[in-house]
Amino acid sequence: MLENDTALNYIGFIEGNFLLNGKADVIVSDGFAGNVALKTLEGAAKNVIALLKGKSKNSLLKPIFSWLLRHLFKDSYQRLKTN
Repeated sequence: MLENDTALNYIGFIEGNFLLNGKADVIVSDGFAGNVALKTLEGAAKNVIALLKGKSKNSLLKPIFSWLLRHLFKDSYQRLKTN
C-alpha cells in the first residue's frame, strides 16, 4: 500500500544501525521496540559525553578539545535540534 504511493518516499523496514543515518525522516515502530531504541540511543549519547568530559576535566588540553568538539558537532547539533 505505502510502497505504491508516489507521494511518499517509503523505505520499508530498516535495521537498528540505520536509525540515525538520515535516510528516514519518520520511523514507525511498536511502543516497546521504539522505546528500547530511543532509550539505548539516549544512554549511549550520555555515556559518550560523560566519557569526553571526564577525560578532559583535568587536562591542559580541555580548551582545545572543547573548541574542536564544538566545531565538529555544530552541524549535527543544528540538524538534531527540535526547536
